[in-house]
Amino acid sequence: MLEVNHLQAGYDYLQVLWDVSLSVQPGEFVALIGPNGAGKTTTLRAIAGLIAPQAGTIAFEGRSIGGWPAHHIHRLGISFITEDLNLFEGMSVGDNLYLGAYSHRDSRHIRARLQMVYELFPILAERKRQLAGTLSGGERRMLAIGRGLMSQPKLLMIDEPSLGLAPKAVRSVFAALEALHRQGATILLVEQNVNQTLSLADRGYVMEHGRVALQGASAELLQHEYLKDTYLGAR
Repeated sequence: MLEVNHLQAGYDYLQVLWDVSLSVQPGEFVALIGPNGAGKTTTLRAIAGLIAPQAGTIAFEGRSIGGWPAHHIHRLGISFITEDLNLFEGMSVGDNLYLGAYSHRDSRHIRARLQMVYELFPILAERKRQLAGTLSGGERRMLAIGRGLMSQPKLLMIDEPSLGLAPKAVRSVFAALEALHRQGATILLVEQNVNQTLSLADRGYVMEHGRVALQGASAELLQHEYLKDTYLGAR
């Protein structure tokens, strides 16, 4: 579904990514892990069209999309849930969700997607008339993911969903991601919670200093000595 080859990207004169290659197959849950500043978010931003690649290629379903405008990439079926969420805080939960389906015109389809989101996140159904800006941190993350799902994306990219959340909220968010994966969703997740992320993902890429340092099946990465020493604090 997604093929990134030899990607280089950055901001103005600052190069962040150096020769990054990764792939995501339909129905896969793939994790991008690594320390702050490793280039994980920049990778997602380049795929989503928020920054233009300096070199390399990005292909989605066989079509080259490197350098395309973000709204064109979204229409292809890529939904990007950013770290800062970008919610409309002065609007209700329900209205935020409806905005996620702006590209669809079939009201029956929209209602079906809304019901799916409410089943995945029951708390959003309870809060549907509440202003988004009054939600807790965990509820805001759920709303952002739910809004991203409203467009029925082929690929869901999520950046740091557990950031700043209490443990109970983290468990709820990861349980929702696990449920989505079981339903066949294709997910590319950036996350610093290495153990929990690799416990859910099919495969993972470890990024360091703007490069892919390790890659492989999640079960293999969890047993890799370097990963255990560096990120899991155990031998």
